[in-house]
Amino acid sequence: QNPSKITVLLVEDDEKDRSLILSALREQYNVEVAVDYSQAENKIRKSNFDIVFLDLMLPVKIGGKIQEDGELGFKLLKLIRECEPLVPIVVISALASTKMVLKILQEGIVDFIVKDNLEDQLPMIMRRAELIRQGRIEHLILRRESRVLENNKFVFASPVMETVIDQVTNVARKDISILLLGETGVGKEVIARELHGRSPRSSGPFV
Repeated sequence: QNPSKITVLLVEDDEKDRSLILSALREQYNVEVAVDYSQAENKIRKSNFDIVFLDLMLPVKIGGKIQEDGELGFKLLKLIRECEPLVPIVVISALASTKMVLKILQEGIVDFIVKDNLEDQLPMIMRRAELIRQGRIEHLILRRESRVLENNKFVFASPVMETVIDQVTNVARKDISILLLGETGVGKEVIARELHGRSPRSSGPFV
């Protein structure tokens, strides 16, 4: 494996779908595979992954027969969140009911692939997952390393933040409404507080 490549965990019991995703990803990414809950749990507890692809309908032995059980998938999803809070999770499923989509969105997944159109969706989904992963890492660094000094200078770790802080400085002096957009966890509140602190309303409450 190439240590410079992003590492992906693919949890998929269907051999055809697994092979399709594996062939699409392994040239650009380090991909590890798990075909059931036990394998996936073992890998998640022992290794760190940058992105996880998870099929919710995982095989389970019930009454001596192998069946697919969505509850195992949700159990694994929660385990991933406990072990790797920042890792983007992409759910793979042949079932795309509104009820299921709403349930998995509540668990903090970043994308949903319907198996009927796997190959066409993968490049865009990987790009989104990489951007979300990078945003979450930068936000974590920002939370750990940023602070307001006596001269009110904002200290930051990411070079991208230099442009953001320049924009904050410029607009904070103006009497205008400002809309902050971004994924959950990228630091909108941090920037909102910085805008307030640099504005003429800094002596008032931050609401």
